[in-house]
Amino acid sequence: IATAEETGGKILLPGRNRHLSRIAEDIRSYYWLGLTHAGDQRRHGLKVEVTRPGLQVRSRDSFVPLPRAARLEIDMERVLLTDDTSGLGALDVTVGPMEPQGKDTAEVEVTVRIPTAGLSFAQRDGRTFGRLELRIAALDDAGQRSDVPMIPIDIARDGAPAAGSVIRYDTRVRVRRAPQDLLLLVYDPLSGKSFAKKVRLVP
Repeated sequence: IATAEETGGKILLPGRNRHLSRIAEDIRSYYWLGLTHAGDQRRHGLKVEVTRPGLQVRSRDSFVPLPRAARLEIDMERVLLTDDTSGLGALDVTVGPMEPQGKDTAEVEVTVRIPTAGLSFAQRDGRTFGRLELRIAALDDAGQRSDVPMIPIDIARDGAPAAGSVIRYDTRVRVRRAPQDLLLLVYDPLSGKSFAKKVRLVP
């Protein structure tokens, strides 16, 4: 009950409601209202008012901005399950063949090329510095998922990046010896931008 009240929902108790008709009626009469908030992780009040007489509104009365880790997890789930990369930059990813490492596991060579045009850097004494976060997730055809490690990519080079240049990162990834999707997501903490690419692996 408390959850429904806090989020603007309705309570449907078994045996006491015509659930499907109530749900159908509810989803035919709502609007999505979104906002962008770049502040802290504190709870913030929210009030929605209608200006047309005779209308009633039901909404949540507060919100807590999602932390960075939660936003990245949502992005990864979305790309893995729906192939929807809207709002994410593109990555150039090359994956080598599976190399068996045991009965059920293998390793693949992965090369990631990250466009510098979408990144933010710090400049000091004529040198360019930055840190990116690479996350890699795997989802096989049986629905089994891997852990999602965060791999830091530190950048330090002379001068500013040339126009159209990329940052290359090579790594080896241990995977199951099964058909699966491999998702690579790069996050830039300075700019807040993410870049993603999903590739198909087949033994």
